[in-house]
Amino acid sequence: MSRLFVVVFGALIFLTPISLLADEKADQKMVVITLYESYMDSLGAGDYDMALKFSKQMYELTPKVYGKISNPHATAAFNLAQMSEL
Repeated sequence: MSRLFVVVFGALIFLTPISLLADEKADQKMVVITLYESYMDSLGAGDYDMALKFSKQMYELTPKVYGKISNPHATAAFNLAQMSEL
């Protein structure tokens, strides 16, 4: 459980944009952050079906925003794997 907390906390740090520019990627980064917050809320409430939905959306969006070889995408893949296992 503590590993999950560390991974989730790390993901939050990686998903926080350094600067918000008025372009499409900045908007998409905000969408990823919103999805992550919704994922965490659903997970905390024990609604695993909704958390799985949010983790799938994050997994599909992060390679477009951050690239396939990035920490946010790796975290999204981990979250999706965790939720798929549950």
